[in-house]
Amino acid sequence: MTRRRPHVGVTLLLALPLLLSGCDQAPTAAPEAPPPGVLVAKVQPKAISETVEFIGQTVAVNDVTLRSLVEGYLLERKFEEGQDVHAGDELYVINPEYYQASVAAAEGKVAQAKAELARATKDL
Repeated sequence: MTRRRPHVGVTLLLALPLLLSGCDQAPTAAPEAPPPGVLVAKVQPKAISETVEFIGQTVAVNDVTLRSLVEGYLLERKFEEGQDVHAGDELYVINPEYYQASVAAAEGKVAQAKAELARATKDL
């Protein structure tokens, strides 16, 4: 003869209403959070400029340094900025008076040196 355990049956009968009572209830919703804070400002009309100013420097890709072989004042420029120039092209016209005066002074020094040479030859 098998012996039954009465306390297992009683426990199941007591627990059954507790288990069934949890199935009938709807899940509770979480409380709604308040809306987030938003910064606001009044709309004001404002004039908008279409131009923008910047401070800066520009540098040419190809930079050329021009140096004159003689000194003098420029009388004329024979090219326009941005124009292509080639080797041998005349770029400037320099006032010839200063250059001619330098040539005359150099010729005078040559004449003086020749005179000194002639005097030194006679003295020898």
